[in-house]
Amino acid sequence: MVQFDVKKKYKFRTLAPVILGEEFNMMLLKGIIDPDTAYIYRDIYTLNTKLSSVINGLPVNANDSTYLLFENTDGEKVVFSRDWIDLDSVLVVDSANIRIDLPNYDTDDLEVIKNTLLEMGYSNINVYTY
Repeated sequence: MVQFDVKKKYKFRTLAPVILGEEFNMMLLKGIIDPDTAYIYRDIYTLNTKLSSVINGLPVNANDSTYLLFENTDGEKVVFSRDWIDLDSVLVVDSANIRIDLPNYDTDDLEVIKNTLLEMGYSNINVYTY
């Protein structure tokens, strides 16, 4: 069984990508919370009913799930049930600053590179020439 630890960052896929989104990266676990607290951030009851036809073995009662409160790289708080996450895809992510040097490229490529990184889910980026 996957152990989630508060204050660690995770990368994972969901079991219902069309409804929940497919892949999440650099998600900081803020807490393991009860259903009442989860409901403050997301309508878990309606969502659990909707997901019951998509995810096999999902508890019928949303109160029977464990909820994880994450913060994404934009500072937005997002709640997921453990039962909505593909536990085989869960990875602990260490964060670091990454620098990539691309010598002798056309400066018009800057916008393409920036847009590609944004499409991949990276939001806190600086793309510049020197």
